Amino acid sequence: SMGKDKRQRPKHRSPAPTGMMSVEEFHQLEQQASAAEHDDDGRTVFQNIDSGVPLERKRAADVLAFAFSNTTMGAARHLADGQFLAKLATRLTDPDAGVRSSMAGALRNACIAGGEVTCHTLVQVQGMTVLLSGMNEVAAALQAKGGVGVDVEVGVMTQYVGLLWDLCETSEAAIESFNTGGLALLPCLVGFLAPAVVEAWPVLAETTAQCLHVLTDSANKPVCNVLGSDATTGTTLLGLASSSGRPLLRALSAGILLNLSTHMPEAVDFTGTLGPALMSAIQPDLAAGLVTLLPALLAPRDEELENEDPAGMAEWKEAANAQVLGLQMLANACAEDDDGDDAEEWQDVSDDDEEAIEAAAALPADGAAAVGAGVGRARAFASWMAAGGAVGLVVSKWAVPSAEVTAAAVANATVRSLQEHLRRVSTAALDCICNWVETACAAGAVAQVVELRDPLMQVCAAAAATDPQGAGVVLEAATGALWTWLRCVQPLKPEAVSVTPGQLEALQRWACTGKVETLRVNSIGCLGVVALALPPQAADGRIAVGTTLLQALMDPSLTVVGEALNAIFDVFGADGAEPLCGQLRLGTHLQQFQSHFQQQLKAAKQSKSLDPSETAKLADTRTNLSRFIKYLRTLS
Repeated sequence: SMGKDKRQRPKHRSPAPTGMMSVEEFHQLEQQASAAEHDDDGRTVFQNIDSGVPLERKRAADVLAFAFSNTTMGAARHLADGQFLAKLATRLTDPDAGVRSSMAGALRNACIAGGEVTCHTLVQVQGMTVLLSGMNEVAAALQAKGGVGVDVEVGVMTQYVGLLWDLCETSEAAIESFNTGGLALLPCLVGFLAPAVVEAWPVLAETTAQCLHVLTDSANKPVCNVLGSDATTGTTLLGLASSSGRPLLRALSAGILLNLSTHMPEAVDFTGTLGPALMSAIQPDLAAGLVTLLPALLAPRDEELENEDPAGMAEWKEAANAQVLGLQMLANACAEDDDGDDAEEWQDVSDDDEEAIEAAAALPADGAAAVGAGVGRARAFASWMAAGGAVGLVVSKWAVPSAEVTAAAVANATVRSLQEHLRRVSTAALDCICNWVETACAAGAVAQVVELRDPLMQVCAAAAATDPQGAGVVLEAATGALWTWLRCVQPLKPEAVSVTPGQLEALQRWACTGKVETLRVNSIGCLGVVALALPPQAADGRIAVGTTLLQALMDPSLTVVGEALNAIFDVFGADGAEPLCGQLRLGTHLQQFQSHFQQQLKAAKQSKSLDPSETAKLADTRTNLSRFIKYLRTLS
């Protein structure tokens, strides 16, 4: 509820036919894909995959690539067909390079369209094994040719690496398969990031960086151990992170280094190299750039150019993707709880869970040391962000799209898609601040954190102005960041935690009527902290908050109800709140609600509609509800 999981990566790709083609070829491929849908469930295409003519096999793969990219077509029903996918995977090692490349492209589109189900099925039918075999063959061919006359092999390898990225990004089984049979490819992959390769084949380099970023995520030890033991890896990545002219590649290289930080600490200079590299990646003003692009986006276009992007659009989108990634990396760098498996065990510790505390205390000494080192690095980086202007730059990314862009987006799908890129950047920036606020407060940078109060209030108001129903991701992220700020500042500087009547009214409205569950949870959390910080004489304010929290108990979401109950316990269990409990008739309301809540929780457990961790939290809330009702009886 307080920002998104910092391990999430942006999903910015969309299915597309492989290769470059003319408008005529595009329409021809579309017609063939559509015709294949009415031909015995695609058996004609299936048979052409086995044709003795390479050109027919390639054309069949191209048709499938197009059909998979359009999920309204019947080919979508094959996305979970293991036999069909296994047949396609065999063509990843086809004797013809064109067939290999086209089939890898078709399977990439299938993975993007079918998501986890398709990726998992493809791994189950040995698709990863075939893919790794093909990659080894092409890697050997590249080495044998010494980089001369290798455009065909590079094209095939680019699609291979892209497919590996798609599979590993979505399927844990694919990562396990790579850890078992693909580690020998790592030196080759790192070689694709060499300056000469970046210059000659930038798409291969960026796709490889995306893939390595996924493979090193979550401290994947087999991969990190291999890469961390090779000095060339650190040198290559540091060079790209500090001086690459491609924003996305710069951010990705910094992200890989961040993932490898515990395996090659000597190569990872957070404040000297990674910080400036990430700052550079998020520097461009995307909002102003989009306004500059508007005339070209809105101008009438010839049919011949309808499938081509206006000049500057591709560069703008790359910059947007780089900013999302750079902001996520900044968030990771200043997060205290992201140092591998041992750190995650500490992360799960609850102050109320004695067994968990004992288990954490029993961690091996090196695990505890890793946690301590991670905390130290995170606080140092958070302090550097505060002193080096990074916080101000991140805050500048909160800006919501201008009125001009918003108006143009109503009738123009392209502008709408770019507006969505801006929203993703804003959301990533808000999530970044969540991590920074928590770590900066722990590091003693309270004054700088307090300065964020007005910008946070302003972005909430700006997001709400364009999202009156409370359904958008920016308002959701903004209230999450505000809740984090309130939680962290209230114990350290309670006088800074204040809101205007209008801001309080907005939080109350979002708590009860926001369309998105997370927005309602965030708003309730904010109300609880604000009410706690009110002075004793502000009884009316606490009564207003209490009334809203009681209304929230009728929410259809048990998660929202649980947060409302926890806020009630905090606000009205505090010293001095006893008279207010009577005014609100809390005891009566909660006693009447108790059996309903117990029934809801029982039904959720039986249907397994909630995540197990959420169910456990709600079980604790149920216990606390009984205790709080007993406490209220003593007051009366």
